[in-house]
Amino acid sequence: MLMKTIFKLLAVALLFASCDDVEPTIYNGNIGQNDTFLSFSRSVYLLPVVQNQTGEVKVVFNSSTVSDVDRVYNIEVGFPEASPANPETFTVPASVTIPAGEYQGSFTIPGVDNGLVDEVVKRFTLTVTNLSDNEYMDNDTTTINIYEVCPLQADFLGTYTIQVASEPLGISAFEAGEVTLVEGDSQYERVFNATVYPGYGGNQQVTLAFACNFLNLGQSIDTNVTCDVEDDTKSLVHAPAELADRSAYDTNDDSYFELTFIEDSQSDCGSPANTVLTFTKVE
Repeated sequence: MLMKTIFKLLAVALLFASCDDVEPTIYNGNIGQNDTFLSFSRSVYLLPVVQNQTGEVKVVFNSSTVSDVDRVYNIEVGFPEASPANPETFTVPASVTIPAGEYQGSFTIPGVDNGLVDEVVKRFTLTVTNLSDNEYMDNDTTTINIYEVCPLQADFLGTYTIQVASEPLGISAFEAGEVTLVEGDSQYERVFNATVYPGYGGNQQVTLAFACNFLNLGQSIDTNVTCDVEDDTKSLVHAPAELADRSAYDTNDDSYFELTFIEDSQSDCGSPANTVLTFTKVE
């Protein structure tokens, strides 16, 4: 059924800022007076590895309280059944430390091609295992996506006009207008903020992942908008396109490019459909 149904904005009460990018909620920094809420800064991190070379990603671990001693948390690596990464292509430390007097700890994961990384996204997970009785996490696991990239010859930064080229649900997946592309966690990642489903949805951060000759969404976007007025658990989700459906780009020309993504990837309003978002640089 096409989008003639009423959209409804989901009312979502979040302990942390969002499910994709999480900042610490500080009620009161005194660890002796408050429970501690911990979180990875993102639910998904991108680890781009340059073809036949290396790459790295910084992982940030947040706390809602501060302590007068270092806090050390053990890390376990897992491999999902779908497209698991090869352990010979990355190195993860055994633990992450939040230093005394700090609300954050971090560590870097180096990646290496080793002839094993290609354009297919491979995955591994990180899980924190030794929380104390007064420490809590909504989700103690984050996912790392490792994939092959080629150096960008143009900037792909600055102000762009975006416009959705197709509307499979009868309403634009993003509000048309100007956005500002900035570098993300790596030089192969661009992020910007845009309104989803104008009139119904809110502002969301969008991540672009540049690979060799193609680009894609860096991670799924839960729009918090639904067609089903009877079920508040459902939501429209924009997801990365399948490998064969990704948009190509010219690494030497950042004046115009396109992003193909899967709209309604979880069949909330009907069937998933590929949608194209265009980017035209504002000179």
